[in-house]
Amino acid sequence: MFKSKMIEQQTDFFCAHNHNLPIMSVILNQQELNLTNRLLCSECIENIDQSSLELIGFKKAIQLIDDQQSQKMKFIENFLETNIQEVDRFLNQVSEFKSQVVQSLEYLNSMSMQYILSLKQIGIEYSNYSFSSGLNFLINKEKSALDYGQLMKDINKIFNIWYQKANPKLQQFKSFEGYTKCQEILDYYLELHQKQQAPTKGANFKFVQIQNNTQIFQEEWCGAVAINNDNSIVAAGCKKDIKIFEFKQGIMKCVQLLKEHKNDVNTLFFLKKTQPQQLISGGDDDIIIIWSSTIPWYTNILKWSCHQKLIGHTSYIWCLIVNNIEDLIISGSRDKTIKFWDKKKSQNQQLWECSQTISHHTNWVYSLSLSSSQKKLISCSEDCQILIIQQQLSLEWCVIQVIQVEIEGVRLCFINDTIFTVQPYEGKYMQIYELNEQDQYIKTRDLAVKGDNEVCRAFFPQQYISQKKLLINKNGYHINLICYDNSGEFIIVQSINFGEVPYGQLYGTLSDNGQYIITWDRKSKEFQIREFQFT
Repeated sequence: MFKSKMIEQQTDFFCAHNHNLPIMSVILNQQELNLTNRLLCSECIENIDQSSLELIGFKKAIQLIDDQQSQKMKFIENFLETNIQEVDRFLNQVSEFKSQVVQSLEYLNSMSMQYILSLKQIGIEYSNYSFSSGLNFLINKEKSALDYGQLMKDINKIFNIWYQKANPKLQQFKSFEGYTKCQEILDYYLELHQKQQAPTKGANFKFVQIQNNTQIFQEEWCGAVAINNDNSIVAAGCKKDIKIFEFKQGIMKCVQLLKEHKNDVNTLFFLKKTQPQQLISGGDDDIIIIWSSTIPWYTNILKWSCHQKLIGHTSYIWCLIVNNIEDLIISGSRDKTIKFWDKKKSQNQQLWECSQTISHHTNWVYSLSLSSSQKKLISCSEDCQILIIQQQLSLEWCVIQVIQVEIEGVRLCFINDTIFTVQPYEGKYMQIYELNEQDQYIKTRDLAVKGDNEVCRAFFPQQYISQKKLLINKNGYHINLICYDNSGEFIIVQSINFGEVPYGQLYGTLSDNGQYIITWDRKSKEFQIREFQFT
């Protein structure tokens, strides 16, 4: 590949005495000599005492140097060839990757164009009308009402297919300059779509169980379920293992089993904004685990692995939440404490460490919730106390109010900064607390709910979906779906009865967009999926 070549010409060299004769020999010894004094022409050789000199012919010296250079070049060639081969391999992969990127972008383009065509097709279908039906309305002096629920059902069907395909594809390009703008548009459209579906007072909706031939039976206890932000992944804590499911069009398919916990998993939480995607779990082994996903460039299937273990609690982890900007984890435990874990950057890694512990509760901590401003935290416990905890200017969290209750709350949730709800153990009512003029939260009303006097375990936290103004509240063997309407009233829209569930073991979650409820119960021993539908 490379041939040794001396950069000087032999005629460029002269002896120190400038005899203008070709160089014949070179002095090798006498280290103090410079290059010119080492070079001897024929006249220099005749007039010099050679007895103390180590001489070598000039051409011989050139040959030896050239031989050494050739040896070095063999090594360099081999070394460079190895590097070039690796770069060639990389270029081949880049070329293949480029082809796949182009294919993915073309797929996004094609799929979005198809979505537009499908939306237009809906318009065409709704534009057709029957004269005879219209005449009946005229005869009866009635107006032909738009079936808004059916319209949203038709749009929602094609929207979910498009969104669940488009969003994962777009995630592949998150480091590209144009990604942020595309993601902002996609997020805005998702929010707009959710608002279009939000129930208002008088609107009729319900969650309908999806019936399919791929029911997922789960014999062992499952105490925690979580759905990721785009409804494409479901995680379930099955005893001490975590099952990861691919979730498409209401069908769950198990794709991975995570086995780091040494005891039952009680709580799961998908981070919504962090990339790559992360999952947080807490269990009866007193440990919180941060799971991180990787996505090979050649596939959309995520692979999950343990990123970090948070050790600090001395008993079971029963609840955990994460703030909106995802730099704070708050955990509650059977060790009676609430711990705050801050995200820190360490050696180019994002790691979590405990920054504060609140030990005000005197018994097990059941549930936690952050206000919409992210400045207030509420907790409920076996000790029949509700703590109001506020973040100070110093960023430290301090208990600012303690509410003593007759029956312990097992789940609670902020609706906004001034209102939160609490479900007492086996209670007939869900309690509603509001902030008064003295900046104290007081109970202002009760809402009768299904499930009173039924065995009710902790876990399955309350969730409030602001886009749909929808609160999910598990009580006993029932799930209560509650609408918080524009007038500030809480209205039970639907109660789902699971029958007499042994030990009250009914657990589950509501998706972030309020579209799906996924549950597991000890009676059916299967995962049940319900979907939001207008009626």
